[in-house]
Amino acid sequence: MATISSTCYLFLPMILSLFSTTLCATVVEDLKNLHQPPGFNSTILSNCLNNPSLRYCTSSPIMDFDEIFKFTIVASHLCNESNNPNCVDSFPKVDLRNRPTIAPLYLSFDFFWKYCPLSIMSIDLSNSSIKGGFPTEVFFCTQIQSLDLSINAFSGDIPIQSFSSFTNLTFLNLSYNYFSESELSDSQFFKRFNSSSFLHSGALLDQKRFTLKAVVMLVCFPILVIFMVICLVWLCFQRPDFLPSKLQKSRR
Repeated sequence: MATISSTCYLFLPMILSLFSTTLCATVVEDLKNLHQPPGFNSTILSNCLNNPSLRYCTSSPIMDFDEIFKFTIVASHLCNESNNPNCVDSFPKVDLRNRPTIAPLYLSFDFFWKYCPLSIMSIDLSNSSIKGGFPTEVFFCTQIQSLDLSINAFSGDIPIQSFSSFTNLTFLNLSYNYFSESELSDSQFFKRFNSSSFLHSGALLDQKRFTLKAVVMLVCFPILVIFMVICLVWLCFQRPDFLPSKLQKSRR
């Protein structure tokens, strides 16, 4: 099974042992209190020589070692929170279902998503009460095969063009959100998924709701016009003093 990276493999045992002495510390406190172990920078450079495909090796313009170190800390936390079987050897999924408190927190760690481990194949943030726009951070994990953002409070436009980077995506669930209506049906990418991926997401036009609106408009508009004509006729004959001066002259 794929590993997180050579860096995580070398340093996660050390980091996890540090966590065991501070079990009550939050991930934010760990980011502030922990410091890079000796030789961290040289290990990163060595990893990039051996495996240039690692995401932090292609960062520009300059490699940020402090950011990479924070990534390893958050990766270890998130791997444990996601109940992965062996966080040192593998990191196959990000699973924060039903975690409304911590899911938005992990989305805010841009450096983790920027260096998203290549071994992650599934991201599940469903039913986590996350608000705001589409979480574009997940687009850094271009290798994923499954993405579930259902039962949240996401709103705004779906970044249709950005999905083209998900060449391996076979499962998508954006249901039960508040996205703006999008032209998903015009995109070749979204044609590989059926309507169950967008159920009550707001992204697709609801045919039943559209039909109801059309019927209401077709019935109510003529009734409103007839009502206005009747009111005008009544005013002309019963209360001409309410009419504008021009209409009063026309009546005479």
